[in-house]
Amino acid sequence: TAALGGYRYMGSTPAVEVLAWLDENEPRAGRDHFLRAYRAGTLAMVGRFDESRAILAEERAHLAERGGGILLACITSFESVRLELLADDPVPAGEFGATGFRMHEELGLGDQNHLAESAGTLAQALYALDRLDEADAWALRAAELGTTAFPMKEMIWRQVRANVLARRGEHAEAERLAREAVAIGEGIDTLDRQGDAYADLATVLLVSGKAGESAAALEQALDRYERKGYLVMARRTRDRLATATLRP
Repeated sequence: TAALGGYRYMGSTPAVEVLAWLDENEPRAGRDHFLRAYRAGTLAMVGRFDESRAILAEERAHLAERGGGILLACITSFESVRLELLADDPVPAGEFGATGFRMHEELGLGDQNHLAESAGTLAQALYALDRLDEADAWALRAAELGTTAFPMKEMIWRQVRANVLARRGEHAEAERLAREAVAIGEGIDTLDRQGDAYADLATVLLVSGKAGESAAALEQALDRYERKGYLVMARRTRDRLATATLRP
C-alpha cells in the first residue's frame, strides 16, 4: 500500500486524487508513516499548510520516540523543508534542512543518494534565505555525494547552482545547468519536480535578459503544476506570467 501511495504522490496522479486515495487506503487503526508523510506533502501542494504542518510535527515526534531512523530523517529533510518553503517561511526550512542532513549523516547507512538529496534541499532553503555562498557550497556538496543515476539530487543541485550563478552574472553557465535540470526532469514521471525545474529555468532566463524564453519556460511549468493539481505553485506561476516579472 505504501508503494502504491508513493507512486501516486510522487508521480503524475493529481493531488486531489492522491488525497482521495489516501482517504480510502490509510489504515483505520494504527498508522502508516509513509502514507501520513504523503498526505502531508499533498496537503502542502494544495495550500493546506496548517494541516500539513500538524501531521509532520506529529510524525516527527512519534518517530523520534521510537528512536528516529531513516524515515524520520527523510520526513525532516524533505517533506518538512518543502512545506516551509511553500509556505514562504525559509527560516524553519533551513533549520529542518540542517537537522535532516545531520540525521542522514549520523545514520551511516551507506545511502549516499538520500544524503545527497538532503544536502540539495538544505541548499534550496539557504538560497531562499538569500545565503547565496552557503547555498552554492551545499549544492556542490550534493553534486559530489550519491550517484549520478539519482535524478532528484541531480536536478536539485543544478537548480540551486543555476539560480546562484544567475545572480552572480554568470548567465551562460546558469542557463546550461538549468536546462540540464529540465532535461533530467523530463526523464522521470514527477510532474511537480518538472514544474520546479522549468520555473527555475524561467528565473535564470529572465535574469539573463531573455524575457520571451522565460515566459515560455513558465508556460511549461504551469502545464506541469496544473496537471498535478499543484495549486500553490500553479497560482504563483500564473501570477508570474500575468506580471511578466520574476524575483531572482
